[in-house]
Amino acid sequence: MKTFSLARALKAMITLLPLALSNQASAGAPAQWYFGVTINYIYAGQIGARTAVSFNAAIDAGTCTAYYNEMVLDPANPYYKNMMTLLTAAYLTGRPVSVFASGACSSSSPTVPLMTDVKLP
Repeated sequence: MKTFSLARALKAMITLLPLALSNQASAGAPAQWYFGVTINYIYAGQIGARTAVSFNAAIDAGTCTAYYNEMVLDPANPYYKNMMTLLTAAYLTGRPVSVFASGACSSSSPTVPLMTDVKLP
């Protein structure tokens, strides 16, 4: 019968701690604002039940598998309709927008950074 060893438990914790921290740090795209970006296109249909928006600026996808400088809006977001109104108006007029990446990736493949805020500068 093995007895509890505090030294062995601490050694296991110290060994596993860097692994746990490294996995946590790469949990998605960086949470940050992208200021004054122009919309290339707005696309609905391919990325699950979400709407994709492509920008003329490099979007840091972090560990998301995104490409084409895209972010997605989740229709479950309570501000989805307001955000789509601002994005559509900006696209139609050619005005730049500022968008916020939440730090999370979409759940569908390819995974894309989630957009949670939009503002007209």
